Amino acid sequence: MSELVDMSVAYEKIIFSRLLQKDEDVMLRRIELRDELNSADIFKNEYYVFYLMIDQQPRLKFDREYLKLFLSIHRPVLEKSPCIDMTSYTIGDADAYISFMDSCISVFDECCNTSVADDIFYLNIQKYKMLYVQRESIAILEDSAEIVSEGKKVKNRQLIGYKDMRNYANDRFSKLDKIVEKSKRNGSIAYGITNNDNEKEEQLKVLGGYGIEALDSKLKIYEGEMHSILAPAKGGKSRFVTQVIETCLTDYGQNCLMWSVENGQKGWEYLFRARHFNHIYNKTATDIYQKKIITDSDIKRNKLSPELQELEQSCWIAFQHNEQYGTLVNMDEDLLIDTFIDKIDEQVTKYDIKVICVDYLQLIGRGKSNISSKNELIAEAYKQMLQYLKHKKIAGIFPCQFKQTVVGNLSRASAEEMVNMELRDAAGETYEVIKTPDVNIALYASVADLRNGEMKLLSIPSRTMSTFEPIDLYADLGTSTFMSVVK
Repeated sequence: MSELVDMSVAYEKIIFSRLLQKDEDVMLRRIELRDELNSADIFKNEYYVFYLMIDQQPRLKFDREYLKLFLSIHRPVLEKSPCIDMTSYTIGDADAYISFMDSCISVFDECCNTSVADDIFYLNIQKYKMLYVQRESIAILEDSAEIVSEGKKVKNRQLIGYKDMRNYANDRFSKLDKIVEKSKRNGSIAYGITNNDNEKEEQLKVLGGYGIEALDSKLKIYEGEMHSILAPAKGGKSRFVTQVIETCLTDYGQNCLMWSVENGQKGWEYLFRARHFNHIYNKTATDIYQKKIITDSDIKRNKLSPELQELEQSCWIAFQHNEQYGTLVNMDEDLLIDTFIDKIDEQVTKYDIKVICVDYLQLIGRGKSNISSKNELIAEAYKQMLQYLKHKKIAGIFPCQFKQTVVGNLSRASAEEMVNMELRDAAGETYEVIKTPDVNIALYASVADLRNGEMKLLSIPSRTMSTFEPIDLYADLGTSTFMSVVK
């Protein structure tokens, strides 16, 4: 193990010697580092500090004064970091952190004064990655053996036995996988005359729609996209995404995953069954007397007449056996930051899922993570989710809540004022709820509007969607049915 550690320090020095230079291309090399080795925890001691600096300020050309300031400001965090062995800087009664600062400055000077060619830099990134994976794999296996045999204390928690060992190993190896499995890149693209003129351009695939004519004409659900649906609390979010999932399953034949944290597995099943029944039996009805309307509450509380109950059960069975429909996977798991991607990926791989929905991601729990702030927890969940969707080329639908001040502003706004209302800061708890997704749309209705079956669909500026005028909706929450109307 000592030989591995010695080699890793040598690789670290070569890597950061190229990253701390002051030439114009340093930004590109720093991006490459974060792409290949996407966590500061991969590095140790002085190089851990350098990575943090680069991660926070990738465009900055650092000097000794900036390093001293960084070390002073971040002292409380760095002193407690497991990536820094502060005991190795202890000399007698002297302050170990002061010795560590001096060492950082000395290593920084060495890196700045060491010339490294680009090919050597990129080669050493790969060598360091391989060495890190080797070292971590051995450590995981050694820790796992200790847990299963005699027990081991990890982050103030005593782990012992097979179950704890398996959970520990799965968590550690999943983090290692993110380093080994670099996200796919396309390299450079030359736009102009080439020898590949006859090649067909690869287009993003449409995976679904919203089932709302006026919206579907402007917006589709494409692979790799993250769609955010904002609304007030109890404003119809769960029922709206129920229609979206049912549309993707039946109209587009996509396999879909629903993780309904708020309503629970069975609660959301009732929503879906009511939506599907009304979609099937009432889509061709021309007047009210032809319609057979049932709600999720009717199914849940067994309030259906024998005739309607038999029809509903037949409709539900027919849905499950219709080969033209996609497969529906309804999850019931704890939504935790350290495991939620792995749980989703397990189902995505097993059932070839193309569209997922988490209702809702703002309910994410801390699990074994060290993230203490709820806002940071949600922000991290959204960023991880976006990366996962892009990597897997699947689509995600994520309902979320408006912050309360926005609800108040909307309640006082006229229809004309809603057109130009600023909603880019409307998300509750963290800005990432709107910043991260590719598409943002919003639903709003007052209590009186909901009683009358009325709702507004509003657009929020997004990466992949042009803003549009508000769309008037007919909203039947009992059947999870939303349709555009012309006033």
